[in-house]
Amino acid sequence: VLFHPETGFRVEALNVNGKFSVIGDGANEASELVLENASGNLNGKPFKGDFQLRNLDNPWISLRYTGELEAPTLARLLPDSVFTGVRGSLLADISVKGRVSDLKSKRTAGQVESSGSIRLQNFSLELGPERIPLTGWSGTLRFNGNDLSLEKISGKYGRSDLALNGQVRNLLAFLLHDDQRIGMEASLSSGQLDLEQMLELAFGIRNNQGYSFSISPLLNLRIGYEIEALRYRRFRAGRSEEHTSELQSLAYLVC
Repeated sequence: VLFHPETGFRVEALNVNGKFSVIGDGANEASELVLENASGNLNGKPFKGDFQLRNLDNPWISLRYTGELEAPTLARLLPDSVFTGVRGSLLADISVKGRVSDLKSKRTAGQVESSGSIRLQNFSLELGPERIPLTGWSGTLRFNGNDLSLEKISGKYGRSDLALNGQVRNLLAFLLHDDQRIGMEASLSSGQLDLEQMLELAFGIRNNQGYSFSISPLLNLRIGYEIEALRYRRFRAGRSEEHTSELQSLAYLVC
C-alpha cells in the first residue's frame, strides 16, 4: 500500500515492472526511471499505465494512464476556492509526452504532446466563491495537443439544462501563459433556459443599472444555439404547435 497524506491518494495491489539508472549526477539523457505495465487500485478504482522519466536535471517525461477516478479525489489537488461540492467520477485514457520545461515558454509549449480523453459521469460541482451549481454533467473531453474537443457534454447550470458540442483551440497555451488567444466554436442546445438565474449566478443580483460584463479581446467565440424555452423575469419564449421555428437570437431582449 502506498499512501500520500496531503492528497489522500492510496494505491493498493500495485504491480509494476521498472528500472532506475543514473549516469554521473543524472543530468543527461542516459539517466532514466522506467515503470512499465503498472496496474492496481487508486482509492479503490482500478488503473493501469506506464511512466518514463529521463534527465533528472531537465526532465523529459512520458505518461500513459487509463482508469477511473472519483471526482472528490481530483478535487483534493485543487484549491477549495475553485471547486467545492465535487461529486461523480471521471474515466481517463490520457497520454502526455515532452519536457516539463517546454511548458514554461510560449514558443515551446506546443512541443509537449498530449492526447486521449476524459469521460464525465454524473459530474457535479460548485464553482468559485459564488458556488455556482453545475450538476449532473456527462460527456467526453478529448485532448489533441493544444486543443480540446467537447463531445456530447450535457448537464445543468442552476435551473437551466445545457448540451454542448464543439472545439476549444489553443487551450493549453492560454492556461499556461499570458497574452495567448483562445478560440471556441460550439453548438449549444437547451430545453429550458432560465436566463435571469444564469445572469444572477454569473454576475450577482441585478441592481438599477442592470448587468454589465465584457468579453476579453483574447477570446474568439462562435456559438450556434437552439433553445426550446426561455425565461427572463416576466418574459417567456418557446415553441408552440403554431410556431415551430427556432429561437435564433437573444440579442433583441431589452431588459
